[in-house]
Amino acid sequence: MTTTYNQQLGPLRSEITFTLHTQYATRLWNGRDLVKNEAGEVVTSSILSIPNALSLLSQIQQAAEQDDPYADDYLLRFEQKVLGFRKEMQDMTWRMVNLYSEKIPEKLSN
Repeated sequence: MTTTYNQQLGPLRSEITFTLHTQYATRLWNGRDLVKNEAGEVVTSSILSIPNALSLLSQIQQAAEQDDPYADDYLLRFEQKVLGFRKEMQDMTWRMVNLYSEKIPEKLSN
């Protein structure tokens, strides 16, 4: 007997909580406003907050579900970027492990 699962995307039904442990992570989560000087020149560029970024991605996903080709293209390019960054992070992690693995005392490495 096979079981079929609902593959439809939908809202989360549970509450997600997490803790940010550094000021840097908190600032990144909250984003940053654009700052201009008296002449109207940009002094500090804005950084999109994580909740706003997730909201935009949700809107793009909904547009893709409605067969918007631009939304489909954006999601495909976004996925490629995420996979590329994941590979880059894995490579950096392995480089760090290889760099420091010989410098860790034997008693600590086991």
